[in-house]
Amino acid sequence: MRLGHRVTTGLTFLLWAGLTPGSAWTQTNPVPFVNQPLVPSAVAPGGPDFTLTVNGTGFFSGATVNWNGTPLATTFVSSSQLTATVPAANIVTAGSTLITVSNPAPGGGKSGPTTFEVRIPGASTLVLTAPLPPHGISPVDAAVADFNGDGKADLAFAVNGGSAYIYLGNGDGTFRSPLAFVVGVGGQH
Repeated sequence: MRLGHRVTTGLTFLLWAGLTPGSAWTQTNPVPFVNQPLVPSAVAPGGPDFTLTVNGTGFFSGATVNWNGTPLATTFVSSSQLTATVPAANIVTAGSTLITVSNPAPGGGKSGPTTFEVRIPGASTLVLTAPLPPHGISPVDAAVADFNGDGKADLAFAVNGGSAYIYLGNGDGTFRSPLAFVVGVGGQH
């Protein structure tokens, strides 16, 4: 077999597989993961600019820390740590903020959110003004995330019997009345 024939056959295979020369070995960045706690875990409203340290996994050079979806000036420290400058304008009033990390392309993507609190020292982190799941139903698990994509922390309770209750956040640590869902059946009731 001639060398030219082997190269042509190899290129034909790569093109048949939908690849271009070199792309079969291109690394793609993973979706990053953010660990708790953030450092600091909370700040008082009306304070000065501060540095937020975000720990996690899968961070790549060029990763960005996002404050309610808005990118912050970010410094890559390592694949497990980033720092970001949070401007004083972001912490004027008390409330919950969603922190995410975005990795650059190729691949990359945005991490799941974690909550950061701007609160008066000693104040409760969450103020739940909506009732808990109906009387006699005990939550078996809870989660805080932005379930409806509005940039505000929401609260969910899973309960025995295949139901879940989601409290949509108002952005100030309070929540609306619960929405009940039947898990696995596909409907809200």
